[in-house]
Amino acid sequence: MKIGLVGLGHLGKLHLKSWLGLPKVEVAGVYDIDPVKTRGAAADFGVRPAASFEELVEKSEAVDLVTPTITHFELGKRVLEAGKNLFVEKPLTSYVDEAERLIEISEQTGRLLFIGHIERFNPAFEKLLSFAPEPLFIEVHRLASFSPRNLDVDVVLDLMIHDIDLVLKLVKSKPVEVRSSLAPVLSAQPDIANARILFENGCVANLTASRISVAKMRKFRLFQKEAYFSVDLLEKTLEAYVLLPNAAHIPPEDLVRLPLSFGERSIAMTQFQPTAESDMLTAELSEFVAACQKRGTPRVTPEEAMEAVRLAQKVTKAGLTSLAVLQNA
Repeated sequence: MKIGLVGLGHLGKLHLKSWLGLPKVEVAGVYDIDPVKTRGAAADFGVRPAASFEELVEKSEAVDLVTPTITHFELGKRVLEAGKNLFVEKPLTSYVDEAERLIEISEQTGRLLFIGHIERFNPAFEKLLSFAPEPLFIEVHRLASFSPRNLDVDVVLDLMIHDIDLVLKLVKSKPVEVRSSLAPVLSAQPDIANARILFENGCVANLTASRISVAKMRKFRLFQKEAYFSVDLLEKTLEAYVLLPNAAHIPPEDLVRLPLSFGERSIAMTQFQPTAESDMLTAELSEFVAACQKRGTPRVTPEEAMEAVRLAQKVTKAGLTSLAVLQNA
């Protein structure tokens, strides 16, 4: 498959490196709005530079869009209308109406629209899904150091969008109330955000995201009836604690009973750590190739990516409203 790559910033170069390592994939060319980046990447990686976006799309069977979020709609629209399959980094778009339109064009042209929510490929999250969780409360912290790369959007679309997507995958219920607080600290956009999301089924998710922290953190804690899960998405590890009847002499596979009893029940736990280093980006791009060749369904549907954008918009709107009240007090 001939792939064209648009966007040669830090993440774009990571994509390029992964593409060059995949079998049965040919990098048809690379393009960046900055010609110096285009020529530099072409020389460094031994690939063909495209003179224009149109030339790149024409020479490709599929296009990988690793550009600022504010460009996703217009560039993605042009790729799909040219009859090419599209991989676009998260978030799908800045606004829901743009996401709806891209989905429409994808359906009209019969071309694949694949959104890069990479945390869905995290082995710790995959392990969490294997427990078929039914969360009552979710606590998430995603902290990153400051970088000038993604200042076209606020911290909600930059970082929290990862966890919004994961929470929506886990809860499987409609959000009915959103409260949030935002603060611009080092940029004109909010750099730190906290959101409390109430779902129709009663689950509550509390999400914190910051792009001005000294230390990195990607922690995900989930509480449900008779179980607690702690996931470190950065380290790709998971701990699970489950309450089991004492009469169950043999706990389920890979659970170890702890010397903690609660009447006729006791706690069993398990720890998960991947046996080998997981290359989530390569796994994600490989799934895109398979989906282009009709050999699989993307694990993140365009509709799911759109709902993540919808909820992110609600978080930002609620936070900006609260911020305005504070500033005018």
